[in-house]
Amino acid sequence: MCNPSDITIRDTWLHHLAVNKGLSKHSLRAYRVDSQSYLEFLHQNNTTLQTSQKNSVRGWFRTLLDPPKGTKPVSASTLNRKRSTIRNLHQWMILHGHGTEDPTRTVSIPKIPKRNPKFMSIPEATAVVENPTQEGAFKLRNQAILEMIYGAGLRVSEVANLNVNQVDLQQCMVHVVEGKGKKDRIVPFGPPAADAIQKMLQNPSHPKKGALFLNKFGKRLSTRSIWQICNDSGKANGVFGLHPHAFRHTCATHLLDAGADLRSIQEQLGHSSLSTTQRYTQINTAALIESYRKAHPRIERPNDD
Repeated sequence: MCNPSDITIRDTWLHHLAVNKGLSKHSLRAYRVDSQSYLEFLHQNNTTLQTSQKNSVRGWFRTLLDPPKGTKPVSASTLNRKRSTIRNLHQWMILHGHGTEDPTRTVSIPKIPKRNPKFMSIPEATAVVENPTQEGAFKLRNQAILEMIYGAGLRVSEVANLNVNQVDLQQCMVHVVEGKGKKDRIVPFGPPAADAIQKMLQNPSHPKKGALFLNKFGKRLSTRSIWQICNDSGKANGVFGLHPHAFRHTCATHLLDAGADLRSIQEQLGHSSLSTTQRYTQINTAALIESYRKAHPRIERPNDD
């Protein structure tokens, strides 16, 4: 059981994030889980949020990196996220008079290697979206989902939250309501996605209103289910480790390769910062260098013998 005062402070902070910052349910859930783990560690060590110091934070990190046998240690990127969570909490406490010091300020974490986003080639993407898993009405639904993620570059939460009235099949436009940061945007998608959605809606069991993508019970499909559909459809077509963001990255990369400018891609994906979109230029450059090294006659290659 955590300190009641700590719980009150934490819950007030979470309310602030939900109401004033407009964080999504997914983000709030991550903040709650991370902060709960931190509060439990503090309680076990007879410490509170208001008395926590850098050694308390380091101790918590040690338990995450070297957990009890049978528990998987967290990655550097996960640890970085958790530190950001409690840093946000402590800085909010200082701002509202609940504390005077941020104990995370001088605590370092392992360096996180930079990785370019995963993306598929055009043949791979075509194979996966045209040959999803499952059969019958569910196969039509899955194809519509994959076509929409790849065609429009939507986030998995944005796809799950789509309603029928947000999709204009004639104009091939989708109205994303309250995407990341509670921002709306209008996004184009391709005719293949429109055709797939039209076929899905021809199913008599679909109510043609409310949630666009439904599960077997006629309820809104969850983000977890969409992750599974992406992963399973990738495996079935020889592309392993696929997730919804890989389709989103693929959309951005293929748009860039076809000549779309970064500002247009930024609007398409709903990035708040152009620097986020510029990651795809790194992908493009990496592919160019690899092609050059393989093809240019002046590049030295090892002998075959």
